[in-house]
Amino acid sequence: MDDDDDDYPRTPVRRRALILLLAVVTALAIVWMLLYRPGDPKRDALRAVREQAASAAASPPAVGGKAEVLLLPSGASSSR
Repeated sequence: MDDDDDDYPRTPVRRRALILLLAVVTALAIVWMLLYRPGDPKRDALRAVREQAASAAASPPAVGGKAEVLLLPSGASSSR
């Protein structure tokens, strides 16, 4: 076979290198996402504890607290 009569021209080396690089980066990204899942409860809990400890150390101690409470009238009971 003659190279000039090919239906598809040969892919340039730079393009093959780019395709290989994108494949490797994609594979690494998939492995990283499988190992370090976003929203993992253990990691989120640990981060929350660290942030809470840091904010508690930075702010003055507070006694008591304030809770937002929504008071709604009770609905008509159908069992009465």
